[in-house]
Amino acid sequence: MFKFRNILQSRIQIGLRSSLPRTKVPVNGLQLNRSFWNKSASVAQTAPVVEAPVQPSVELVDGELVDTVVTKLTSISNIGDLKLLGLASNYTPVGWIQQFLEFVHVTTGMEWWATIAVSTVIARVLLFPVLIKTQRAMIKMTNIKPQIEPIQTEMNRLRSIGDAMGAAKEQQKLMEVFRKEGVSPFSGLWGLLQAPVFISFFLALRNMCSLPVPGLSTSSFFWIQDLTLPDPYMILPIASAAGMLAAMELNRSVAQNQSPVTKNIFRLLIVGTIPFFYNLASGVFIYTAVGAIATLVQTLVLQNSFVRRKVGLPEIQSTTVEKKNTFLKVAPLGLNEARKLVKEIK
Repeated sequence: MFKFRNILQSRIQIGLRSSLPRTKVPVNGLQLNRSFWNKSASVAQTAPVVEAPVQPSVELVDGELVDTVVTKLTSISNIGDLKLLGLASNYTPVGWIQQFLEFVHVTTGMEWWATIAVSTVIARVLLFPVLIKTQRAMIKMTNIKPQIEPIQTEMNRLRSIGDAMGAAKEQQKLMEVFRKEGVSPFSGLWGLLQAPVFISFFLALRNMCSLPVPGLSTSSFFWIQDLTLPDPYMILPIASAAGMLAAMELNRSVAQNQSPVTKNIFRLLIVGTIPFFYNLASGVFIYTAVGAIATLVQTLVLQNSFVRRKVGLPEIQSTTVEKKNTFLKVAPLGLNEARKLVKEIK
């Protein structure tokens, strides 16, 4: 009985399916003709195969792009033009300096030689607080030199004989002097913070002149006709060395801390840079010359007692120690006194 019922139900379902129209197929509620399927299949078979475009070499495109930009750009007139030339990176100090130079050049409209000079002065002004900290630390170290030198001498003597405990006690005395005078043994490192800025400026300008950046070769003043070429008369290299040498000689805090041998070494190094770097681009030497003159002006300004009080620089105390004369002093005798002395001896 149950078997017959199941067979009957299956036949009824088959009959219902066969009663549906054969010309349309329901798909997700849409009635699509069979001709649609046949047409879709024929289109799929006859459709052309589209191939992916071949990407050219990135290095070739970049090289051609840079060459095209260099030849077509006649001046730097917009922020970001240096990036088109492969300069002014966002991730290196040299790139930051180039962005700064580009900003000054574009916003002011000055020629490149004036842009370099003004940017150098701005950088020196921004670094002036660091210079003050460096000067203050050097003066304090100079003033406490008479106190720390005997301690350092004794500490070195104890270390040489192997007395570690005695040397440690002397070192504690030394630290106590530093704490009392408000001086850190590492305070002199403030001056090293300026070095990355100076080096980055130098490299940034050297790279810009060697490319060269459009406008550098046409920027001229006085005897300089092309910033990408060396100074034909070596005036800028000599001015740079003279400015640095004068600033070193006039800096009293440096003069007090350096021995004569150290001073002579620095003098030789400054003068010796002229024959080695004279063939650098004039744009680079504008930076070094203006920087040397700015340092000289800062040194002269800081010699003024009023300015020193305003910026909190202490006075340099005299550290000259009167040497004891171990020889017998003989007072000069007159002729009559000498005769009397001879008579007394007889």
